[in-house]
Amino acid sequence: MSSSLTFGHLLRRIRASRSITQRDLSERAGTSVKHMCALELGDARPTRAMCIGIAKALPIDATLSNLLLHAAGFAPAFDADLSVGYFALQAAYDTVRVISPTPCLAFTSAGRPLFVNDEFAAFAETMFGVSRTAYELGEADARLAALFLPSVLSRLANFEEVISHVIARLLRDAAIEGAGSPPDRVVQALCGAFPHLANVSTNELPTFHDMVFRIDDTEVRLKAQLLTLGSQYEPAFRSVRFMAFFPLDAATSRWLGQVARSRRDDAPALER
Repeated sequence: MSSSLTFGHLLRRIRASRSITQRDLSERAGTSVKHMCALELGDARPTRAMCIGIAKALPIDATLSNLLLHAAGFAPAFDADLSVGYFALQAAYDTVRVISPTPCLAFTSAGRPLFVNDEFAAFAETMFGVSRTAYELGEADARLAALFLPSVLSRLANFEEVISHVIARLLRDAAIEGAGSPPDRVVQALCGAFPHLANVSTNELPTFHDMVFRIDDTEVRLKAQLLTLGSQYEPAFRSVRFMAFFPLDAATSRWLGQVARSRRDDAPALER
């Protein structure tokens, strides 16, 4: 399947995630609204200087700035830790779309959110009240935790069981990647927040784990699976992780379908 993660599409997603209108971005970047619209639609091709100007105007960090340049066909211009490159980003974008209608989130090994499919976006907005523009292609792990954690704590009936599983998996990854690695940093933060869960066992760690959410009078039962694209032969993809959520019963499947259809009907186009 061909990817639609073009320069224009990537720019549009980043701009929306920062709640910046086309008009505001045009003024900051020193161009017209018409030209900015043409860039996002793919009807115009940016120069290297325009890419850099847009990156600074958004503003975004060095990694996303280089990804914008790459999407436009230019070499990187910023010093950055390329924990995720353009081709891995493109693979993440394509994969969450392929996994539909199963809700799916793509993120880096450091916990940085990349892309979600429409089904995950509908689930997260309904269950947690968080719009995809608040976290998709986000820059700060702490910001993501602040957005989701309070709602997860209140909605997830078996929270401690799930967080123990997450910590155990991160501990195993940290043992492989070493002290100071992204999994090690994340697990240290989680263990600091939940010190009584710091001694979980990594033995016989399952691939799947069950999650039971409650919203109003509805119980939503999901089986979450952590997926990766990479192998020892594809190091560029090893930093990308996926979390897919499979319904455990017919009632949950119907609820997810209703939520996705409702959000699809109500969702406005990304603000210009």
